[in-house]
Amino acid sequence: SLNGKSHYDLSFSLTGDRAEVGWNTVFGVLALAAMLEVGCDGLMAKHCIVGDSEYRAQSHHEVDGYAMNLNEGADSSANLNNQTIQPVSIPADANNVNLPLWYKIARGIVAHVSLRVALYVLWHKCLHLSIETIADGE
Repeated sequence: SLNGKSHYDLSFSLTGDRAEVGWNTVFGVLALAAMLEVGCDGLMAKHCIVGDSEYRAQSHHEVDGYAMNLNEGADSSANLNNQTIQPVSIPADANNVNLPLWYKIARGIVAHVSLRVALYVLWHKCLHLSIETIADGE
């Protein structure tokens, strides 16, 4: 609210128009792109292998975010029919997740397009600038 108001006031002081719809469009496009990236990164991290892991070699099987240790008598957080169930933690560090190249390219394209749209709206709708007005010195 205070951040948005300062942007509206900036437009008003530069152009005489608060351009609230333009600024809200810029904020919305950037927020949507950020939420899409974070959400998709989380989904992709769940479906990608997190490097070679001794964890998988210790007779563990992952099911819906939980690992089942088929060895009886191991330390566990829950025990169901002599099968140990332990929560699987996905590392928060994105460097540990090997995302596919196609996904990285798609994520880059979405980021590029959202920034281009936000800058276009900022340039034309918020600041009311164009090449002609800059060239004329207005």
